[in-house]
This record gives sequence, structure tokens and C-alpha cells, in this order.
Amino acid sequence: MKSLIVCLLMFTNVALAEDSRMEQLRQLFTKAPAVVPTPEELSGWWLGRCFEFMSPNRGEGSISVNGWYAQNPAEDGPLFQLPTRTFNIIPFTGISTPWSKAEVDAIEKRIRGPEFVHEGITSEVVGARSFDMVDQVVSYRRAGPYFVSVYISKSDSSLKEACYYWQKIHE
Repeated sequence: MKSLIVCLLMFTNVALAEDSRMEQLRQLFTKAPAVVPTPEELSGWWLGRCFEFMSPNRGEGSISVNGWYAQNPAEDGPLFQLPTRTFNIIPFTGISTPWSKAEVDAIEKRIRGPEFVHEGITSEVVGARSFDMVDQVVSYRRAGPYFVSVYISKSDSSLKEACYYWQKIHE
């Protein structure tokens, strides 16, 4: 019985000592050289996994849809002219693994629809390509063969989600 308890304690300590997958991605993002991916590198649809703070070791399938999108320059009148094209990053999580063509088709139909708003407009900030969401800032970096993204809360600067992408599945 003592050996069983000792084994359980050893296993528990090893499990507690290891960082969560979400934390490992944050470390990869922060410790990697600050390589800002160019729009040309990021363009396309990239398959990956995301890990959220509520379940930091359980990955969800994700597709990051990245590319140049036309904007309506007259949308807010002549005083507030928008650029005619902006580079957008639009992440979709909750994708099945392995992903299906039906899911990709549904995403494409959604983003091509007239009601879809491209909110993932990016800008280059210190060492990352970033965009604002309502309550968080999302930043992308290249880390070796991967694109790694972190979602940081605007209210308390905590890590909410970390993702990485490795396979281009669509132009």
C-alpha cells in the first residue's frame, strides 16, 4: 500500500511540475526570436490547435483564415475613408480533427457572405503581428515551422488562449 501511495505522489508531482500545453505555447511565443510573419507568409488557410485557459491541455481544432480583403472605402463617408485592402486574420476554433471539407466549405461560405465583418485587421507591433478583439489582443509570431498565437486579456493581461498552426490547407 505504501508503494502505491508513493507512486501516486510521484506521478502527481511529475504531472504538476509539467507546464500545460497552453503555457508551453506561451513560452514558445515569448522565447522564440521575435520573427514577425509577413502577410505573404500568413496568407491562406492554416490548420492548427488552440488551448484555452479553462482546459489548457485539451486542444481544439482551429483554422486561421488569413488574407487581403477589400473594404468599402465609402462605408463611413468621405471623412473616414478606409484603406481599400487590409490584411485580416480570422481564427475559427472548434473545428473537428481531422477537419472535414464540409467544415472548410461552411467557413468559406460564411466569410464570403455579405453579413460577415472582417474584424481581424492586423498591424505590426513590437515583435508580432497583432489585432484587437473586443476584450483581448491576439498576436502571431513565427516560431520555427509554426505560427504561434497568444490571446491576451485587455482587462488583466492574462493569457486566455494559445494556438499554433502548421499546415496550409487552402490558398
